Amino acid sequence: MNRNKNLSIKILGVLREKNLTQKDLAEKIGITQAALSKILSGKFLTKVSTVQKIANSLNVPVGYLMDDNQEKNLENNNIILELLKSQNSILNEINEKIDLEIKLLKKINKNR
Repeated sequence: MNRNKNLSIKILGVLREKNLTQKDLAEKIGITQAALSKILSGKFLTKVSTVQKIANSLNVPVGYLMDDNQEKNLENNNIILELLKSQNSILNEINEKIDLEIKLLKKINKNR
């Protein structure tokens, strides 16, 4: 898919999710609605600074708007999530062992 078209699809999707109009976005980033319409047509190159303003005003990462490989990102995010869950499980086990060690040390100190 054309990178500019992908950018416009993502912007329109976020606008829809946030119940914002193109006019709202144009006002937030300080351009006319006509200029935004040209950006969203996907036929014109968009300055990185404009994409940054759009991302900031929509409260989304610039990378989300610029990246045209969402499936790969989703797959990577799922892998990261699984790794974090595994790490969390390991940390919980370590904490349980530490708690047992602390209890044992307290018991030993109490009996002295």
